[in-house]
Amino acid sequence: MTQELTIDFFIRFFSEERYANAFINGHLWLNTLEYFKGIEQADGRGDPYEGVTHWFQPKDIGLFKIEASNGMSIDMVGSDFSAPLMMQTPYIDKTNIFCLYAYGKYLLPKIDHKATEWSEYESMAHELFKIDDGCRGFGDWAVVIQPKPFMERIIRNFNFSNKKYRFGLVNYYDDSNFSGEFPIIDAPFNKQKRFEYQREFRICVYPDEPNFHIPRPLQLNIGDLSSCTYKTTTDHIMKNFFKIDLQPK
Repeated sequence: MTQELTIDFFIRFFSEERYANAFINGHLWLNTLEYFKGIEQADGRGDPYEGVTHWFQPKDIGLFKIEASNGMSIDMVGSDFSAPLMMQTPYIDKTNIFCLYAYGKYLLPKIDHKATEWSEYESMAHELFKIDDGCRGFGDWAVVIQPKPFMERIIRNFNFSNKKYRFGLVNYYDDSNFSGEFPIIDAPFNKQKRFEYQREFRICVYPDEPNFHIPRPLQLNIGDLSSCTYKTTTDHIMKNFFKIDLQPK
C-alpha cells in the first residue's frame, strides 16, 4: 500500500491560556538549547543531553587522550569509563529552538508490517497515532496548527532577516547502543529514545558566529495565525485524538 508520508498538523502545548493566545496572535518565543539543558523539572522539557555531537559507548573507545595547557596529559581507554563518553559544543547551546508535536502519516513506517488484514493494520495505526499521555506535562492548553501556512510565515520571516535556520523532525537514537558522531548542524535534531513519545518537529535558528557566546531568547512576530490554528485543551486532545484516513485512494 502506497501512502504519501506527511505531517498532517502540528500541536503546540502551553502552560497558560494567555501564552496560547499570544501564539495565535503570531508571537513566538524561541529559547536557547542551553535553557532546555538547565530545566530540572521532570515534565519532559529538560534534557541535559541536548545538542550532543559525540556519543561513544565505553566498548568502542580505544584511546582517549586529555592534554592540559601545562603540558600534562592523561591517557584513558574504554575500561576507564563507566558510562558513554559525551561531547557537546557551546555554539549549539546558543541555538534558539521552537518545538512542535508533529502528527501525521509520516508515522506509518513504524507499524509492524506483519499485519495481513486491513482491519489489523488500521487498528495498529490508530494505536500508534494516539498522543502519549506524557505530553500532558507540557501544559493544559493546546493549539492545533496547519503546517503549510505556518511554515510559510516562518520561512518568510527568516529569509527577510537573513537568519541561519533549519527545521525538521527530531531523530531519536538508542543511547544504550549508539556510538558515533552527529554533525554540528544536526546536533539539535538528535535526542535520546526516551523522548520519542514527543514526536518533535524543531525549528532551529543558529547563532551568528561572532556573537554565539551571548545566550538569549529569540522573539518573532509572524502575524496573526487565527486562520490556520485551533485552540483547545490538552485534555480534549488526549481524549479525542484525531483519526487519519488511511484507506487507499
